[in-house]
Amino acid sequence: MRVADVDGLVTLFYNGSKELINWELHSECIRLYLHCRRDIKNWEELNLSNEVKEYWRERQSWQQIIVVEGVTVIPEDTFSHCFNIQKVIFANTVVRIERWAFCRCYSLVYIKVSIILEFIGDAAFHVCNLSSVFLPPRCVEVGELAFAGNANLKIVNISQDVELQEGVFAETELIADSPFGDEEGYYDDADEEAVQEWIKNINSDERFSLHRACSSYQPDKEVLLTIALQQGIGAFRVENQMGITPSQYLKANPFTDISEKDIIEKYIMKMMGHISFDLFSQSEQQTIIGTTHLNSPSIIGTTHLNSPSIRMTDEDSKNTATSLTEDNGGREAFSVFSFEDFLEAFFFGAVFAVLGNAFFLGKAFVVGAVFFLGAVFFLGVVFFVGY
Repeated sequence: MRVADVDGLVTLFYNGSKELINWELHSECIRLYLHCRRDIKNWEELNLSNEVKEYWRERQSWQQIIVVEGVTVIPEDTFSHCFNIQKVIFANTVVRIERWAFCRCYSLVYIKVSIILEFIGDAAFHVCNLSSVFLPPRCVEVGELAFAGNANLKIVNISQDVELQEGVFAETELIADSPFGDEEGYYDDADEEAVQEWIKNINSDERFSLHRACSSYQPDKEVLLTIALQQGIGAFRVENQMGITPSQYLKANPFTDISEKDIIEKYIMKMMGHISFDLFSQSEQQTIIGTTHLNSPSIIGTTHLNSPSIRMTDEDSKNTATSLTEDNGGREAFSVFSFEDFLEAFFFGAVFAVLGNAFFLGKAFVVGAVFFLGAVFFLGVVFFVGY
């Protein structure tokens, strides 16, 4: 199997062509560890044979596992006690992850499972360092203690139909912060069914529709935009009962490449539907985008802000400026501010007003107030100086 550097990580491309676990060599290290009562992460300090040390040294060299196309099963214990693996990306051909497959991979912080994954065995990811778990709808069974002992695990999205065995998420922050667990994430076995129902329905309340959409399998951009238009973009910062925001769900979701920034840009374009961005020259458009930090070419050209009622030619602009100068008793209203300056001030004022309204709808009142003050400033420039 090929080993290469990928994104600065020593990466094993796992193709299943050979068994990676050597039970005899593996067991020798475990037995000695149990006998000496030492931290197994310091295995090199144990009195091991050179053969065992070489075996363990290779396993500790891997930092990322990429499971290649064609592999359907990850056999039990395949990567157990590989302390330095940080990321695992499964090909979309993997159907089963057997028990203990990644048990005690203490550095493992990220997994992207197969979209056709059906089964995860007992303790498959026991005592890793995951903070989020997203499983596809086709996953129908998760074994005992499969994700137990991931102390930082808090963000979880699983299907209503998945069958969970006992203690799947025990000893995690998810359970510690739940109505059932103690501060270490333990709970009474009698609560198992209630715990599982609670995990599956964390975001069932209608208030958390954006949470559900952001954490769902392959979120739909138009659905996210529709909810944002209804609730305001401040809704991305609303916390559910676990203190998790839609923004956190979207960022952690491995089944999407949609970002919160994508939705906000579309939101602004929708809300600004009566202002023609084409009024500005190409260089001015780039300046505005750079100033507002909306650095996306999609804002130019793809926007529907082409209202004929405010479109003007260069000659129209000059005539308007001349007319305004004459109407103001010969005062040189545009001696300092050009027509383009007024349009730019109006554009910024409108953008700030839209953003302020959005944050107020999302109940982010302080941020909303700041944007409204910005709107007052820019629109004030248009009114008072122009007048």
